[in-house]
Amino acid sequence: MKKGFTLVEILIVIGIMSILFNAVIVALNPQALFKNARDTQRLSDIAVIRSALLFYLSQSPNPSLENSPSFVCGTNFGASSADAASSPFVAPTLAHGGVRSIDGTGWIPIDLESLEIGSIAQSLPIDPVNNSEFFYAYSCDQTNLKFELNAKLESEKFQQGEDQDKHASDAGDNDQHYEIGTSLIL
Repeated sequence: MKKGFTLVEILIVIGIMSILFNAVIVALNPQALFKNARDTQRLSDIAVIRSALLFYLSQSPNPSLENSPSFVCGTNFGASSADAASSPFVAPTLAHGGVRSIDGTGWIPIDLESLEIGSIAQSLPIDPVNNSEFFYAYSCDQTNLKFELNAKLESEKFQQGEDQDKHASDAGDNDQHYEIGTSLIL
């Protein structure tokens, strides 16, 4: 008598394996995992920028939050974007020359390079998606030396899940963006 599997047994095993595979994919939800990872990166990026700006304000003898002739606090935000005309926040894009530079020509117009903060930030980060919906933004109040950084979060974990709604609970004035800085109402 020959030993082996019948075609029906093989098909049953393949069917069970495909059901288990689909259940694992649904349970893991890779799209949600990617959104969580991007949001974690966003939170980390703007925290690093905030630290660099606070260091700059504490170490610079004459700090200016608008060290660029093309950037004036209170009148514009961030760097450049396709949606600049329709949004109060302006997203930095890779197409914009020098957007990541920390020498004052990047999307934050402050010369952070002069304070040798290379250990804090070697270049300005950009949003992991970086489009007209998801971007980082900077605004300031030069008179009171206050600044605000913004990022829009996309994962349910940070919008309504276990970490609460970071957009609404950050004490800022914009429930569509996560805000951090020295003033959250700019």
